[in-house]
Amino acid sequence: MPDISIRAGQKTDAADLAILDNLAGHSIPLMFWREQTDNDRIEDALALGRDRLADDKGFYNWKKARVAVEDDMIIGMSMNYIMPEPDEESEALKQNTIAFKPVFELYDLCADHWFIDALAVYPSGQHKGVGKMLFDDSIAIGKLSGAKTMSLIVEDTNEVAYALYRAYGFEVVDQRDFIPFEGAREINEWLLMSRSLI
Repeated sequence: MPDISIRAGQKTDAADLAILDNLAGHSIPLMFWREQTDNDRIEDALALGRDRLADDKGFYNWKKARVAVEDDMIIGMSMNYIMPEPDEESEALKQNTIAFKPVFELYDLCADHWFIDALAVYPSGQHKGVGKMLFDDSIAIGKLSGAKTMSLIVEDTNEVAYALYRAYGFEVVDQRDFIPFEGAREINEWLLMSRSLI
C-alpha cells in the first residue's frame, strides 16, 4: 500500500495546483488564462495560473487547496471553499468567458454551500485510491465549515465520477448545456450535484 498523505495547500504548491486545476477543469482554466495573456503561449498561460494560485489576496488560491503527497511529490489536489454570493467580478467573468458561462450560472445557485471546485490526480497517482482520499477529506472539512449543503459540478459524460458522487449521496439538482471550445472533450451537460451536510 503506497504511503500517501493529505495536507493543507502551501504557496509553494502553486505550480502543481495550476496544472491539476487545469486537469480537473478539462482545459477550461487554461483557456481562461490564455485569454488573459498578451499571447497564445501555453507556457505563459500556465505561469499566469500559477501566479493566480500563489496570490494571497485572490479568492481562488492555494489557501483553498488540499494536496495528496507521495514520496514528497504532489500527486493530487482538491479545491474547496464556501461559495460566496454572486458579485460584479463573477458577473464580468460570466460575460467574458463564454464557454464557462454555464458553469458560473450553476455557481450562482450554490451561495453558502461547501463547494468542491476541483479534484484531480496526476496520471502517476491514479488507481491508488487518491481521488477517494481527497474526496473523503473534502467532505470531512465541509462538515466542519458550518455549511448546510455540499455541492460540486461534474460533466454528464464523466461516468466514474458521477457514480462516485451518487454513492456519497449527491443528487443532480440542476444542469446547463455544455458550450464547446477548442480542445474540449465530448460533453453534453454540466451537472450540479448536492447533498446535505447536516
